[in-house]
Amino acid sequence: MNGANLRAGRSSAPGFRASASFPSRAKLGDRNARSDDTMMDAGRSPLLVVENLSVSFFLDNRQVLRAVDGVDLEIGRGEIVGLVGESGSGKTVFALSLLRLVPAPGRITAGRIRWKDQDVLTLTGREMRAVRGRQVAMIFQDPQAALNPVRSVGAQMEAVMRLHHGMKGDDARDEAVRLLRLVRIPDAERRLAQYPHEFSGGMCQRIMIAMALACRPDLLIADEPTASLDVTIQAQIMDLLLEVRERFGTSILLISHDLGVVAGLCDRVGVMYLGRLIESGTATEVYASPGHPYTEALLASVPVPEPGRRPAPPMAGEAPSPMDRMAGCRFRTRCAKAFNPCADVDPRLRPVDPGGHAAACLLYDDASVAPAATQAH
Repeated sequence: MNGANLRAGRSSAPGFRASASFPSRAKLGDRNARSDDTMMDAGRSPLLVVENLSVSFFLDNRQVLRAVDGVDLEIGRGEIVGLVGESGSGKTVFALSLLRLVPAPGRITAGRIRWKDQDVLTLTGREMRAVRGRQVAMIFQDPQAALNPVRSVGAQMEAVMRLHHGMKGDDARDEAVRLLRLVRIPDAERRLAQYPHEFSGGMCQRIMIAMALACRPDLLIADEPTASLDVTIQAQIMDLLLEVRERFGTSILLISHDLGVVAGLCDRVGVMYLGRLIESGTATEVYASPGHPYTEALLASVPVPEPGRRPAPPMAGEAPSPMDRMAGCRFRTRCAKAFNPCADVDPRLRPVDPGGHAAACLLYDDASVAPAATQAH
């Protein structure tokens, strides 16, 4: 199979076009058109610039698990950027590394994280605490686990006011009530005295968002904010995040395995696989015309509620272990479009089309694709 034929096989994701869980192309286009000015400003003055970031976990058996491997990412002011991928692709570890919260035995082994004009990796512990919460806030995966079960919600929120704003007593309580009302929790004054177990999962997520907004951060990292929530509550949380962006100009990094949530919320999307960023572009580009075979397979795997439609075949094989240092493309063992050079050449992001859409795939590298290349097995 030659390179031209491989590239000709690229198509719009069938799950994207037909799925009711995704916005239409027109809706995505309209949203991206509305955000053009914001994204242009973001391009001139990014808040966050991540370059070649790598994070490894050094295990007791002397094995090394490379959770994040050479990732580059930028987030502009007021921009919502989504990271998608299978469980274990490195999304959460990447987010934790931005705040230097990678748990032991993991550590950042390479790269640079520039927040505004600061190099995050060179900040002292005190300087880093001034960034966490006040400038960059994070909503963790499980809100009920992230909240302290033996302290009331009010006590936990007031502790945030005291730490970051020096507020005490009635002032801290009034601000906590205001924030709960902002995230649309009814009867806010009474509910301050309640404990996390007295709230539903959706309400706990709203509380986490309220606590994150207490410091008016410039960047909000939302790690699976709609996980384990029913569809109605998911929509409410998405609307709330959009409102946060509109009211405060907050940038958002949204981490999710839910492709519909990311499509409905994000300006730009990055796709991760085995610690690598293997595709990036606007939501319209990535969803309507995926450039990487993994992205195409991921989108095709989304169930489509269409009578008579056959479900897409499952993605072949299993992802290799992140502890294996395999040569060539890491997706080649599962890729229907793999050909001989994929076994030897480790692809990096390269342009898919004239815009900012890029994919880490040899289909877009003419120098690596021989016209007579045969398909690898």
